[in-house]
Amino acid sequence: MGVYDERIIRATKFEYADIINRVRPIHKADRFSYKYPRMSSEKRAKIFAPFAALSGYDDVLAEKEVIYDIKRVLTDDEYFDLDCKIATIYEKCSNSILARENGVEVRILYFEPLANDELHGRYIEISGLVTKVRPDKETITILDKEISLRSIYKLEILNARGIEPQDE
Repeated sequence: MGVYDERIIRATKFEYADIINRVRPIHKADRFSYKYPRMSSEKRAKIFAPFAALSGYDDVLAEKEVIYDIKRVLTDDEYFDLDCKIATIYEKCSNSILARENGVEVRILYFEPLANDELHGRYIEISGLVTKVRPDKETITILDKEISLRSIYKLEILNARGIEPQDE
């Protein structure tokens, strides 16, 4: 803090020194006290509480703060392992009846590219029950979220009837 700032603070403190420590005036038996009763600290705090003038602004700022990655390339062995896991899941979830009966639970780490750039984006992890696998459209659906098979970076089968959980 500079000398100038300290002078302003001292001058301000001195300027309001006579009223800053005063108690609230007491009005007995008059219309003012009846019309304006003393407010509790909680109610006073609500009056001066901050509010969001721009709804959704904080969400947009949080989205801008996300650090984006470059899309990673899988090795041939990783592609083969991923392909085997997807084929296993497809066996158990080829239609909605089988998907409900087998209850295949997975954890997927997938790449979500930016709207204007396919190489930059962010990695998102999702886990839940598989409801559909569509090899013709190259998608897998988990919790109403449709994910492209090409964007999957890591797939882990957590729980399923007839499939042993696979460790990475």
